[in-house]
Amino acid sequence: MKKPILFSLACIVLFLVLMVGFNQKSMSIKSKAYETRFHYAEQLYSYAMFYYGLSELLSENNQENLRYFIKGNKIGLEKRAIYEDVSEIVFNDLEQYYNDETNQKIKLIITQLRSTTFDLYDYFGDRYEEKKTGTSMMNELNKMYSMIYPTANNDLAKLNLYNLIVHPDEVIKNHSKEQIDEYLNNIDLTLKGFGK
Repeated sequence: MKKPILFSLACIVLFLVLMVGFNQKSMSIKSKAYETRFHYAEQLYSYAMFYYGLSELLSENNQENLRYFIKGNKIGLEKRAIYEDVSEIVFNDLEQYYNDETNQKIKLIITQLRSTTFDLYDYFGDRYEEKKTGTSMMNELNKMYSMIYPTANNDLAKLNLYNLIVHPDEVIKNHSKEQIDEYLNNIDLTLKGFGK
């Protein structure tokens, strides 16, 4: 009678050990996906800091610092092809959170963000003193900063491009598809506004 009980207990223990191992492997895969999204989204931090820094320098009206700031950022952005290497992996992972249309919009926004940033480099390049900038431009730059990257620590649920990529589970838990689409349309319009 003891042997069947011991055998049953051994089977239960073996089952639990296997489940823990399987669960750790599953968590490891999820962790890798998160890490890849996190590293991919770090490019957004660079963009956000550019918009924030540009706004600050424009408010100071320091042409020399502005030129160096733009030149340094432009060199850095030109070297960021590494993000393109993992883009497919990131957006394949995001398919579990967003539909294809939303994924495509996010990709398009990132492409537009890169393009608009280069346009701003050119616009404020060597001939800054000829440009007319006012508070509306600085407000738009600050607006872009907050639309790209969280302005407060641990603000995982706020709609911004960074959270859409790094914390999609929190975003979809706290926002409807319509709210996400509205946000993407707003950032699209804001980016297009810089081209005018």
